[in-house]
Amino acid sequence: MAKQLVIIVSLALISGAVNAADEGVASDGNAGRKLLDQCARKIKQVRLVRYEADYKGTAWVAKRVAEVKGKVVLGGRSQWDLDEFRCDVALKAPDSEEVINLTAGSDGELFYLIVPKTKMVYADIDPAVLGSHNRNLRRVIFRDFTSEQPLQEILKAQKIELQGTELVGREPCHKIEVVTEDGSRSIWFISQKDHLPRRLVRYHNHPEHGEGTTELTLHGVEIDPRLDRSPFTLTVPAGFTKTDDFAP
Repeated sequence: MAKQLVIIVSLALISGAVNAADEGVASDGNAGRKLLDQCARKIKQVRLVRYEADYKGTAWVAKRVAEVKGKVVLGGRSQWDLDEFRCDVALKAPDSEEVINLTAGSDGELFYLIVPKTKMVYADIDPAVLGSHNRNLRRVIFRDFTSEQPLQEILKAQKIELQGTELVGREPCHKIEVVTEDGSRSIWFISQKDHLPRRLVRYHNHPEHGEGTTELTLHGVEIDPRLDRSPFTLTVPAGFTKTDDFAP
């Protein structure tokens, strides 16, 4: 009985210490800025990141942007200052029920798009080879992971305010509101576990339709996973045709 009492008291002391720490962070007027600065420093340590992503619009924005879901791997930047990336996505345009499956990537020099439906592979040093889906493909790429100065512009914002904590999936996150000098507003959700981003919500105001958002959410974030080979090198699947023409 005495042993159980000791355990209960110990747990209560630990819980109290955690709560006190959370209250200390919340009471710090610069807490949001400090957390984003910590996030930026953690991102700079990342050499390779793998995650699953969901991108969508809400309200009137949902009628303007595609829904994109997929798996993403990001590396560093090549000597030509190009991102190393690969993403396997399923996207749906706002005016269509068709789901389009695509794979896109770059090894830092060659860009490529693999289209399973037509069994075509488009590859060239010009990123325009990705075709009309280029912008939608990049919506699931969290660019700060490959930046030499991550969150640099965000940290210059006139308002950075911690708004408490919130779950993203099962991940407890700090919720931070950012308002820049031009009035642009965004909400950043930073993991309490590894201090890396899990969700980014950007607000868009329309004179007629009001407020809407775009939301990028990251799941299953893996930092510097061990891989047998480079995920960025193009491998043409059997039975596919490769061309240097630009994708439609």
